[in-house]
Amino acid sequence: MKRISSILPWFLLAAFVLSACGASISDTPPTAGSYTADDDGAVVNLVKGDTFDVYLPMDKDAEEYWQIGTLDSEVIQPKGKPVQVQSETGDQIQLRFKATKAGEAGLQLIYLKEGDAEPRKTFTLFVKVAEK
Repeated sequence: MKRISSILPWFLLAAFVLSACGASISDTPPTAGSYTADDDGAVVNLVKGDTFDVYLPMDKDAEEYWQIGTLDSEVIQPKGKPVQVQSETGDQIQLRFKATKAGEAGLQLIYLKEGDAEPRKTFTLFVKVAEK
């Protein structure tokens, strides 16, 4: 018991310092922002190295899916694979992107059903990336 009581203050101090520095115990790094279908057409201001997430509704039982329509891959790049997530509003797809170079880029995502020539829905963000 004496050993725990002598370690406890150091543990609490370390936890306080880490939380003050913004450290996270999670294995998912923090993002510069999250955007949803309500943000369609928004301008996103980032700094080189920032990541951001896009959450869009999907029907996991349908043969419909979101994919990248247009993207300036020098300025922003997809990071990881799309992930299906559950929310209060239903199933969503999470797509993560990283700002890799200063500049401006358009990001357009399109929602297709297998065999469609034209997208059923689109989602667009205008991304501005500063050097620092």
